[in-house]
Amino acid sequence: MAMAETPGRGATRPRPSAPDLAVAEAMEGIGSPARDGSPRSAESPSSARAGEASAASRGQTQGQFEEEEAEAFDDEIDDAELLLDVGDDPFALDPFSVVGEAGAGAAAGADAGAAGPRLRPPPSRLEEDTVARLRSELERLPVPDYEAELQRTARADEVVLGMLSPDEAAEREAALEDARLREAAREAERFARREAVLAIRQARARADVIVDKAAAASDVRAVEAQALESRAEVEEAIRRAYREARAALAAELSRQRAVVMERVGELAPQPQGSKARAALANQQLAVAWSRVPQPLRLTVHQARGVKDRLPRGRYVLLVTLWDRLGGRPLRWTQMGIGAGAGTCRGIARPAATRPVRHAGRFYDTELDFRGQSIFALSPADADLAPAHTLVMELFLLGGKRSPVDRVVAWTALPCADGDLRPVEGRFRLPLLRGEVDLEVDQYVKMERRWGLDLDAWLGNLYVEVTRLPRDQVGEGGSLVGEYDVEVAYTSESYGLAVSKQETRGIGRGRRLGEASRKSVYLRQELWGDLLPRAGGGAGYCSVSFFVQLFALLVALYVRAHAHYLGQWLFLQANSIPVYELSLTPWALALKYVGSVLPMELEMGVVITGPLFVLLCFAVGCALCLLLFLCLRHIPELVSRFVAFFGLAAILDPAIVFLFDVASVNFGCSDPAIHPACVPDFTSRLCRCFEGDAFKLYYRFLRTEGSGVVGVVLTLFIYAVLMLLAGFLLYAFMLNLHLDGRMLDLYRRIHGPESAFHAPHDLELSARELRWVVERSRRWRSAQGTMRRVAVCQYVLTDPLDPSFEEVTTHLIIYHAALGGLRELYRHFLRQPDGTVVEVFGDMESALGVGGAGNRANEPSPLQKVLLTQAREDPLAVDSFFQGL
Repeated sequence: MAMAETPGRGATRPRPSAPDLAVAEAMEGIGSPARDGSPRSAESPSSARAGEASAASRGQTQGQFEEEEAEAFDDEIDDAELLLDVGDDPFALDPFSVVGEAGAGAAAGADAGAAGPRLRPPPSRLEEDTVARLRSELERLPVPDYEAELQRTARADEVVLGMLSPDEAAEREAALEDARLREAAREAERFARREAVLAIRQARARADVIVDKAAAASDVRAVEAQALESRAEVEEAIRRAYREARAALAAELSRQRAVVMERVGELAPQPQGSKARAALANQQLAVAWSRVPQPLRLTVHQARGVKDRLPRGRYVLLVTLWDRLGGRPLRWTQMGIGAGAGTCRGIARPAATRPVRHAGRFYDTELDFRGQSIFALSPADADLAPAHTLVMELFLLGGKRSPVDRVVAWTALPCADGDLRPVEGRFRLPLLRGEVDLEVDQYVKMERRWGLDLDAWLGNLYVEVTRLPRDQVGEGGSLVGEYDVEVAYTSESYGLAVSKQETRGIGRGRRLGEASRKSVYLRQELWGDLLPRAGGGAGYCSVSFFVQLFALLVALYVRAHAHYLGQWLFLQANSIPVYELSLTPWALALKYVGSVLPMELEMGVVITGPLFVLLCFAVGCALCLLLFLCLRHIPELVSRFVAFFGLAAILDPAIVFLFDVASVNFGCSDPAIHPACVPDFTSRLCRCFEGDAFKLYYRFLRTEGSGVVGVVLTLFIYAVLMLLAGFLLYAFMLNLHLDGRMLDLYRRIHGPESAFHAPHDLELSARELRWVVERSRRWRSAQGTMRRVAVCQYVLTDPLDPSFEEVTTHLIIYHAALGGLRELYRHFLRQPDGTVVEVFGDMESALGVGGAGNRANEPSPLQKVLLTQAREDPLAVDSFFQGL
């Protein structure tokens, strides 16, 4: 039984298609039995006839629509066949015109079918969703039993019309199935024709792409051919220029070769004869400058970071040559203390700068000397010692308040470089406040001064040192420059007006090895104050010379007695009788019968002497180390005595050998040498005893018949003991002698820049910053403006390393007016390493706190944030100074 579904309220029933209408009409004519088994009846025969007429009318309308759609599709297929019949020229028709015609045909078909029924396009997704929603709502609504109500109200009026036979129903279903099959066949035909049209369009697009590709390839080949042609032209021009230059050079070389052969001739062996030797001697090819002093020019640029640490006034910088740091200033007898290099053909050169002014305000960070040059005269290369130092003193010139010139700061620079030549280069030298302190005799003590107390540091001095040409008095009293080397013979041969030739590196390019450097340092520290030097050593009549000479003699005397005392202790420990132990001014006379001793004891006696001296030297080194650890200082006389004793320990075997040879302490059993010792060796009349260097020789001579083995053993024992003593002396001289002065000097000259600690140019101490903060807090202006102090922190973290954190603290001092206006006064940064620097100029630009815009006083965005967000917090200010 066919029933229509009741639509819900507000819903619109979709328009059914033609096949669905036909099916519905067919099903309406089929009767269905009622609930009681009786067939369903219609109201009247006239209504049945009217239904059949309407069904026939709808069937006729559907047929007309199908015919019109088929005709429109046939027109489109005809257009496609027309494209296929074009022939060999696939581009005779424009694909866009075909598409346009097809579109126009489709539009015409649409207009033609507007009068009759049209197929409804497929529903959209929104319509489907709306239908599904309405359907679900209708399913949830309760449906009344209309059938029962209809049977109850129309039971008396129903009329049974009849039933549709199965054959008729089958015929109608077959007709509908045939209609559907015909429609599917027409749809398949339309799809095939549409595919053919698409294939034609694809072939045309492929042909267009092939043509464009061929055109592009042709353009590329044309460009490449043009580039190759241009390159060939350039190469040809280069070859032509090269051939011309080569020909010109060959011609010039041929001309010069002809000139050389005409004026100089060929190279031949030098003929033997006095005339040739005299001609060779007259050629001055190089000059030995090892004994000529070296003039130095010091270009002073500026002293940075001085600010208000220097009072207002005029300042000059003076340079002086000292024998060592903490020693004595040196002077040239004809030039004075300043050592100004008067080497420019007799013209004197200054050793001090011209006066420069300093205002003494906190924002005057630099004392600018404007590149002034001062001159110093360094000792000659042969007289230059590693300890020589250039001391620079900053003088405040006298004025109305104080008429006396006084030293306000000083610094020092080694005069020698790593190869023991006069220093040269650019340097940044920290300045210490006050006059030159003679207690500062090491460069590490200078670093310790400003490292422990930054208030002892004034600023950093920037200088550049340059070696100038030296002058030497030549024949006839004329001055010959270091780089003025005569090559007159070559000049005249070639007809050149050459009078000077640059000869940098002749006799100056020496490079010392590590062993040579260390030996020079050892010799300087051991003998520098003892032997007189032209470069500033102590003279023969000085007190220092006699003190050092006395320490050396005492060390040699103690060494001799320690040597024989050790042998006596060894003999006593082994219960060997000693017949005589007499004291002499030079040594001890130790007599015992060595012929009855075993070989190992005799070797022990030979070893014990130098070994006991070495042990005494080790004890002296240990005492010096104890003094240095406890007092951080070793008395100079004690240190020099231990150093001289170490030298004596090294030379002990050689000194004993020379003493035994001079005293004829060998061959005691030979009557030709010592006749008094032949009858009785222990007699007091016998003054002979076998020396250490001869003990093993005579022992092997008596037992083996040859003393060569004894000599070899003695040399081996002495060599080992001397090496041990030399190593111990080297360690002492390097680390303990004169409080480690040699190691400090070696580190200062040879160390890299990263090995030294120099304060930042704008760094200041915690004490100075506290003073600035307290002074700012107490400051008041006449208008009521006060200075406030605020602290901000910037934390730097690393997302890849959660444990990484660097904190930079910003301390700000600003003016706070009564009207609420704020103005930055000074600001400081505490960096993560604890360094406190004041921010000025370039640092402000680098940190983003400099002025912005066209006006210099206009604050930057960061300054505005600091001034608006900063609040004075006493606890934060106190925390800023924690750990400083």
